[in-house]
Amino acid sequence: MYRIAIEKLYEWKCSKSLKTYRERFSPELSIRVSVADYKKEDWLVNLPLYAIENITVE
Repeated sequence: MYRIAIEKLYEWKCSKSLKTYRERFSPELSIRVSVADYKKEDWLVNLPLYAIENITVE
């Protein structure tokens, strides 16, 4: 089972709910789905909406 924090599309990059989620559960990596392009940082992957159909769990 995976915990998922859902953000509103028009929130700022480091919104309060994502920050709270990270503080509470301390994930190694967070994935945010948004209208922005793909971008990978040390702690965050920004995944474009069109790419979510390709997500698989191993």
